[in-house]
Amino acid sequence: MSLPSHEVGATVNPMITPGLSRSAGTRLHGRRRVLMCTVVGAIALFSLIVFLVKLSAFITQVQTVCVGSGCAYGQLTYTAFEALQRLGLSLGDYAALQITLILLSAVLCLSVAALIAWRKSDDWMALLVALLLVLWNTGTITGAFSLGTYTTSQAHQFPTPLANLLARFGFFLVFSLFPNGRFVNRWIPLLVGMDFVEEFSYHFLSLWPLGETGWPSLFAELLWLATLLCLARTQWYRYRHLSNAVERQQIKWAVLGIGALIVAAVVRLVPTMFIPTLTQPGALYNSLSTPALICVSLVIPLSIGLAILRYRLWDVDILINKALVYGLLTGTLAAVYTGLIIGLESLVGRFTAQTDQPFLIVISTLAIAALFQPLRSGIQRLIDRRFYRERYDAAKTLATFSATLRNEVDLEQLHAQLIAVVNETMQPGHVSLWLRSSKRPTEES
Repeated sequence: MSLPSHEVGATVNPMITPGLSRSAGTRLHGRRRVLMCTVVGAIALFSLIVFLVKLSAFITQVQTVCVGSGCAYGQLTYTAFEALQRLGLSLGDYAALQITLILLSAVLCLSVAALIAWRKSDDWMALLVALLLVLWNTGTITGAFSLGTYTTSQAHQFPTPLANLLARFGFFLVFSLFPNGRFVNRWIPLLVGMDFVEEFSYHFLSLWPLGETGWPSLFAELLWLATLLCLARTQWYRYRHLSNAVERQQIKWAVLGIGALIVAAVVRLVPTMFIPTLTQPGALYNSLSTPALICVSLVIPLSIGLAILRYRLWDVDILINKALVYGLLTGTLAAVYTGLIIGLESLVGRFTAQTDQPFLIVISTLAIAALFQPLRSGIQRLIDRRFYRERYDAAKTLATFSATLRNEVDLEQLHAQLIAVVNETMQPGHVSLWLRSSKRPTEES
């Protein structure tokens, strides 16, 4: 029986087999494996000891009010304590929040780190990631990622500054190497090294001319911010041009958590550039923004654990897409709402000399409710066009083909269009279209 068929060839781009990753060079054997496990274990043990020692002191600190100038990490000044009471919160509420978040972060980080080290003990990149989680856990209680400053007596009490230095350096180092253990550019180690030197000078040298905090505070914060942004851009370049299928999936999971932290850190840092007093020891802004940052950072051990161990478990693209859409939507609506409140109060105040008008809040809320759906749809289309171009084009192609089906009567034209749609949306190496004959073949005797 002769059956009609239509075929079209397509060029197939060479791709590394999904099950194989170029990070195979991170495998350890023999003495190297033993040495790496020993070094990682020693640093992790040191970090855990610092964490346990600082935990008992931290519990006491957050339950007392600082009356002097040298406030400990997490401790409120009397001014900040009064501001906290005006918000309807007690010192006990503040202490309970801080301690709960610290313990929750410890359970997550240490559990994921132990699981990674157990399952991937022959991979130095995985061991480095596990060590980072342990250091990260200690850094949340020692103030490694705090905006506040320390007095000389606090900043130079060994071993806390060493734990802070390792936590911050480990974060930048892992982020610049993940997932295959290679630097993308030669200048990345230089940038990470500059941040290390700045942190080292802050904690151990204090030789810089503008006070005991080391380098000028603004320069230090700008260097930290620049390092974050450059490493984010590096991961984007790695994902687009240098990674295979497995590495791309791992990058997506890691960036989901780290990207959320970077956004939160930038949002937290921007006000301090204009109001330097926010970073003073015991300031309410620093004391409340740190728990908020810890809440966001809880996503990191989960996303990194999935990136190392279970990167194929769920479709991370859906999570990233929704995070981008609703993150931008929330920020935009918050900005619009704030602008409406300020603008309407200013406008009404010119005519009535009264700025506190309840109906302004009602008008602003109704405007936000009306904007929600069209703004969400617009942001979704923008995200799809910018970050998911192939999927967006495929959806448009299928929609166009569906409309064509209603009017197309020429079977040959329909064959060609169907093959073209499959080739464009799925990009296979080969396409064959088989049509069943309308007449059944007769058996020859």
